[in-house]
Amino acid sequence: MHIFNARPVNKPANAAGFRGIGRFNLQITPEVTLYDLTLVETPTGKLLLHSPPTVYDAPSSSMSPTLRAEIVERAKMIFKDEIKNECQHAA
Repeated sequence: MHIFNARPVNKPANAAGFRGIGRFNLQITPEVTLYDLTLVETPTGKLLLHSPPTVYDAPSSSMSPTLRAEIVERAKMIFKDEIKNECQHAA
């Protein structure tokens, strides 16, 4: 698995308190790549992985909880500065 084209979102939290941390592409195997995944921080500080939206709000991917957690852990390493910066502002 390889994350590439990682870029911070740099937007404040929405009204519900969810904040986009960053977007990235993920090559799962040489044959499979997912584009524009988003690492999102919840109001409680938990990190979630969102797939890109579709035209009719249909799911664009499905992943097991184990795979999703592994991707979040890898993305946390890439976006550690964005996550730390927001924590410092909240303190």
